[in-house]
Amino acid sequence: MIAAALMGLALAGEPDAPILDALQAELERSIQRLSLADSPRIYDLRYKVWSVDASSEHASFGATVERESRRTWRLGVEVRVGDASYDNTGFGGWSDGFRAVALPMNPTPDSARADAWRVTDDAYKDAVEQYARKKSQAVLPADHPGDYQVLAGPPVRVTLDARPVAEPVSAEFARQLSATLVVRPDLDVADAWDSVESGILWTLDSDGTHVARRVCEHTTRLAARLTTPDGATTTSDRLVSTACDRDDQPTVRTRAAEALAAEVISLAAAKPLAEDYVGPVVFLDDAAVDLFRSFLMPQLEGTPPEIPFDSFFGELGAGLDLARLHRRVLPSGWSVEDLGYDPHVPGTDLRFDDEGVPVQPVVAVEDGIVHDLWMSRTPRAGLDGTNGHGRASLFGRSVGKAMSLLVTPPKRLSEAVLIRRALKEARQYELDHVYVIRRLEDPALARYADPEPDIPDDGPYLPGPLVIERVYADGRVEPVRGARFAAADRRVLRDVVAAGPQVDRVVLEAMDGRRYALDATEGSPTRVSAPGVIVGEMEVVPSRSDTSDAHVLPPPPP
Repeated sequence: MIAAALMGLALAGEPDAPILDALQAELERSIQRLSLADSPRIYDLRYKVWSVDASSEHASFGATVERESRRTWRLGVEVRVGDASYDNTGFGGWSDGFRAVALPMNPTPDSARADAWRVTDDAYKDAVEQYARKKSQAVLPADHPGDYQVLAGPPVRVTLDARPVAEPVSAEFARQLSATLVVRPDLDVADAWDSVESGILWTLDSDGTHVARRVCEHTTRLAARLTTPDGATTTSDRLVSTACDRDDQPTVRTRAAEALAAEVISLAAAKPLAEDYVGPVVFLDDAAVDLFRSFLMPQLEGTPPEIPFDSFFGELGAGLDLARLHRRVLPSGWSVEDLGYDPHVPGTDLRFDDEGVPVQPVVAVEDGIVHDLWMSRTPRAGLDGTNGHGRASLFGRSVGKAMSLLVTPPKRLSEAVLIRRALKEARQYELDHVYVIRRLEDPALARYADPEPDIPDDGPYLPGPLVIERVYADGRVEPVRGARFAAADRRVLRDVVAAGPQVDRVVLEAMDGRRYALDATEGSPTRVSAPGVIVGEMEVVPSRSDTSDAHVLPPPPP
């Protein structure tokens, strides 16, 4: 499998070799000599070296707000003490043996080694303290499979013969995109963020792993916010994330801005939802992807959550473990596969994961029942170990995540037939209409609408509907706004009645699951391909608004 993963990658030469040699020497020195008396020694040490050229621009209402261009070097350190059966990881807290430090913009071997020495020393002390906390508080289950998987076999070595190079963002492009959004004088937000990253992410560890992966990503986020006279705030967006060497980028991004501008006009004209609705709901377009993204993906992430511990801050590390083998998550006939390496996913090359393991395809769901999970090198009872799906920030524990998700129904209907089927289902509720949802609010932009968004910290969360249509049996279509879901949870996926057209998107996922905490262009690119669906029964109710939030003074004249 490793040999297959190496095909197509250059194995000779490497840019920045003196820096890597220096870091490798410091890693080996730390393994051999870094220790404290009467304390557990390091049994596994990993360095992740991020060397990326980045350029970004933020524009608002056709004016440049901020522009930046830089080369960034960062070093992430993972220290594990004890042994694979019981170490310092998997226990709540912030000083856990995982740290990161910024290296100089143009590091020398001496500067890189000095920085690595200091941050590894700090991370080791953190790991020793965390190990002691865990020993004193953690109660492990009888079937605890261990804290880490040490891989057998020869170390993996993959190097690159050239640094990826991409053109920086255009100095005027974000400004032009934001100006396209200004279709009404009463907009609160008409912003564009344009960001390009290109470079290399190296993974070095004490097992002898040396994996270099290309980084190539161009991400554009467009956002528009409107406050209506009744005090309701509506924030919509478009996200375009592609490889940085695609030649159709300007056209794709310009079309996204034009689509968002048209959507703003439609949202402003929509009537607020006035009554509660219980019945079938149709998810199409981007909303279909976000339904599966919100409720299915967390149920297939196999890395166990951290064990909580009590501190003067309160309980830290508590988390829900939603993943269960042999549990039904979808109706009969449905399958869910992660394709593993997918050249269409921008960002960091996913031939290998963030722990240096070759990425494997995983068929997680067959006939609607979970048979496998996305795994990192943190074991789980009932599964053999990693399948190369460990993803992490530079200073966090790797967890099993999707990379290129494909949701396949047993049969797909056209959009028109799907809506007719939903109207037939609605007659059982004595309804002459059904709600069709085409876009959900993006949690990454939640703070634009509310500085303290009402989003739960733990568990899956389905954002509110943004682009929603009331479709009548006689063919009438009425856009509405101001709605939210009541009591929606992951079990709605088992109530899927039928599937429609397939939707394919690249989304940005947070490693800790908290998408609302991301900046506009932050996150790990993940491809999601899923069909539109009818959910047999959901409750859609009016969202709360306050007329005191409406603007007192009308907008300035154009």
